[in-house]
Amino acid sequence: MDKRKFQETFNSTEYNVDKQAKRMTHQGSESLLTSPVELILTIFDKLSDFTIICSVCQVCTRLNMIIDAYPRYQTITKCILNGHFIKDSGAKHFADTLIHNKALITLDLFYNKITDAGVKYLTSALLNNTTLTTLDLGCNGIHDDGAHHLASALQNNRTLTTLNLENAEIGKSGIASLAGALEKNTTLTTLDLGQNDIQSVGAQCLSSALRTNKTLTTMILNNNFIGNVGAKCLADALQDNTALITLDLTENNINGEGAQHLACALRNNKTLTTLNLRHNNIKDLGAKHLSGALKNNTALTTLNLEGNAIGSLGAQHLSDGLKNNMTLTTLNLRNTDIGDSGAKSLSDALRNNNTLTELNLGSNRIENLGAQHLAGALQNNTSLMELDLTFTGIRDEGVELFVLALQENVVADSIECQISYEWLDDSAHGVRFSGNDQYATMATNNLKVYGVAAMPCDKPIQCIGRYLDTNQYVYSLATVFNLDDRDLNQTYTIVQVAEDLQTADVNFSLNRVNKSSCTQSFPFMERLALSNIELQ
Repeated sequence: MDKRKFQETFNSTEYNVDKQAKRMTHQGSESLLTSPVELILTIFDKLSDFTIICSVCQVCTRLNMIIDAYPRYQTITKCILNGHFIKDSGAKHFADTLIHNKALITLDLFYNKITDAGVKYLTSALLNNTTLTTLDLGCNGIHDDGAHHLASALQNNRTLTTLNLENAEIGKSGIASLAGALEKNTTLTTLDLGQNDIQSVGAQCLSSALRTNKTLTTMILNNNFIGNVGAKCLADALQDNTALITLDLTENNINGEGAQHLACALRNNKTLTTLNLRHNNIKDLGAKHLSGALKNNTALTTLNLEGNAIGSLGAQHLSDGLKNNMTLTTLNLRNTDIGDSGAKSLSDALRNNNTLTELNLGSNRIENLGAQHLAGALQNNTSLMELDLTFTGIRDEGVELFVLALQENVVADSIECQISYEWLDDSAHGVRFSGNDQYATMATNNLKVYGVAAMPCDKPIQCIGRYLDTNQYVYSLATVFNLDDRDLNQTYTIVQVAEDLQTADVNFSLNRVNKSSCTQSFPFMERLALSNIELQ
């Protein structure tokens, strides 16, 4: 940053610099060489951390000496600049700062229009910097050349532990360079390469690196088109790797064949604890292979299969694996098309499994029949702490079954069961339980019902009122119809009861409501969402 810009920063009314300081800056750049240190430190006290790092460092030698001894500067450990569009020129300034800075440990430059040229500046600094541990360059225009520069720095840098390169534009050549660096680097623990274009060739390069790397624990490769071939390469590496703990392969066109390769690796791998396969296409065949792995694996604790159409047959396969597995604690089967039949299979597993603590079955076609099976399993299960059934087809009768099950469960005070009413129309009435019954009260406190009024009805206010009046455990209420300020005032009168019920979330969508009316009407709400409001 040049001296002129430094003077302009001090002259800015944004920082309320006192008149004496302003007179100093009006005298020109010579004042930086002659002004008392005390005066300069007084001006520093008026500046934000951001300004000190971006506008004060590297102005002149004397100022550098003063700022190096400035206590606040010595304690600035994080600089978050996502979305500031600093471009390559800003990256160069940060590079100059990093060479001398001894305190900064986190630098977030996410979405700043930095290109390969800016990355080159930063990587030169990384060769000399000995304190930075986290660097976020995600969502910048970094191509293969930029990746080559980063790879060179990683081979010699001994402090960086986290590097985010998600949604850059790195291709196969750049990934090959980074993979080569991983074979030599001994400090990096987290690498995010999500939403690039590495494909199966890039996955093969990373696979080679994983065979020798002993420090990388988290690798994020979502949306990279690696396919079954890439999945096989990574699976082969997992047979030998003893460091990787988390692997994210979300949206990579992996089907049952790719799942089979990964399942083979899981049978022998002793360190991977989290596998994310969201939004792939493994179907019931892939679920079958993974189920077989669960019977033998003793390390995996989290498996995410959200968005894979495994169906009821896939749920049955996974149920078989869960009956014998002793380590998996979190299973996400959201939007997997398992239906009531799949819910029954998983219920059978819950009766035998005593390690699963979190199960997400939301956005499936589970109705009251499936609720009956799951509620029955909850009566005796002693490990499950969270069950997500939001956006399913469960109605009042199914909800009642869960409340009764929670009354019977010996650890009900720790269980959180989430259910939603997708469609709340004029006929919806909710379920009422006696507040005098301590078991019912305990159960309903842990059963969070998300009432979503998404069906246009003739009398929306009356509809909401009846719902809240009879439903004693509503947690979240969303309204999706045309309300105005007058309606909102009526709604507030009705919803006041929710204050005692610890209602935390009210969302008014697609309404014609004044924003100030919302904030005044619901002061006790923890969060008031105002999406798609037509503010007046």
